[in-house]
Amino acid sequence: MKPVFALVATGLLLAGCGEQPETVHEREAKVAATAKALSGWDRAFGVPSSAIGAANQFGFGVGAYGPAKGGFAATGRPIMMSNSGAADPSIAIFTIEGAKPDLADHIVFALKITDPIDVETARQRFAQTIGDFMGKFEIKDGGAVGNAILANESLQGKVSGVTATVANTPTRIDVTFTRPGVTSPDTSKTRGQ
Repeated sequence: MKPVFALVATGLLLAGCGEQPETVHEREAKVAATAKALSGWDRAFGVPSSAIGAANQFGFGVGAYGPAKGGFAATGRPIMMSNSGAADPSIAIFTIEGAKPDLADHIVFALKITDPIDVETARQRFAQTIGDFMGKFEIKDGGAVGNAILANESLQGKVSGVTATVANTPTRIDVTFTRPGVTSPDTSKTRGQ
C-alpha cells in the first residue's frame, strides 16, 4: 500500500508544478470580460468575435476567426445587395483579418457589382449595412463612408480614430477599416472572391 500511496503523492506533486492550460470556459470568460471593457473600434478590433457577431446580424454567416495564410482571418458568405430576381445579383462580403489570434488589423466590406440595372440599390444597401455595423459599436462617421459609396467616390480618412478607405471601381467597392498602428492593405487586390 505504501508504494501506491507514494506513487499517487508523487503524481499529485508533479501535477501541481505545471501550469494547467486554460479551459474553454475560462477563455470565453476572458473574452467576455475584454469585450465588456472595450467600446467602439477598440472592441471591434480587440475582440474579433464581436465584429463577427455584428456582421452575422446582417446575414454574412462568418465563421470563427482562425489561422489563415499570413495570420488570422474569417470571411463570411456573400449576401445579396441588389434585386434577388436579377440574373447575377450584386453581392457583399465581410472579411476580418489580423496578425494575432486575439486582435484584428483590418475589417473589410466588399461589394461586387454584377447587376448593372440595380447598381443604386446595391450601393444604398451596402452603405446602410456598413453604417448599421458601425452603429452596433456606437461609431459615428458623419456619413462620410456612406456618402462616398453612394457618390461613387474613393475616400481615405479617419473614422473615429481608425483609417477608413473606400476604393470605388465600376464593378467593385472595397471599404477597409484599419486599426491604428497598422499599415493599410492594398485595396486594389480582390478580397473574399
